[in-house]
Amino acid sequence: MDAELDQKLRAADAKSNLQDWEYPLGFDLEAYKCLLDKIKKCAAEIETSLGLTVDVHHGQDSTFAAEILLAMGAWKYGMRFSCFDHLFTTWGWQPQESHTLFDPQPSETLKFAIQIAQDHGFFYVEETSLQNAIYDGVLPIPEGYRFTWWDRFFDYL
Repeated sequence: MDAELDQKLRAADAKSNLQDWEYPLGFDLEAYKCLLDKIKKCAAEIETSLGLTVDVHHGQDSTFAAEILLAMGAWKYGMRFSCFDHLFTTWGWQPQESHTLFDPQPSETLKFAIQIAQDHGFFYVEETSLQNAIYDGVLPIPEGYRFTWWDRFFDYL
């Protein structure tokens, strides 16, 4: 992980709520609604600009507020929006596969969707850089448990 991304993640992590890991301190219902509204506006622009049908799913018991789901050919993609510092990432899967994986060569369409989210003020974090980085932030992770920066900001807890 590069130094700029490491600094951005640690700044977001410093806002952690040590009782409820899913969201930062001060993240109340009003903040959630505001973030969700921003995500929905982003989804509407992606749908209109790219001519895709998108779904917005809300996160529950997770460190992400919502995700925009897109279908492109054999791949299905999710754009996950963290409850922390407007971070977002993408992930993908092929319906015929039994596990989640990431498309190593995202399409131009997905790249355009990423740019739209960035234009809405979200900060893009590449999925692989998070999955490969063991979390070493402020949360007390039990010894022997593999917890990554992806888990910290973009997964179910």
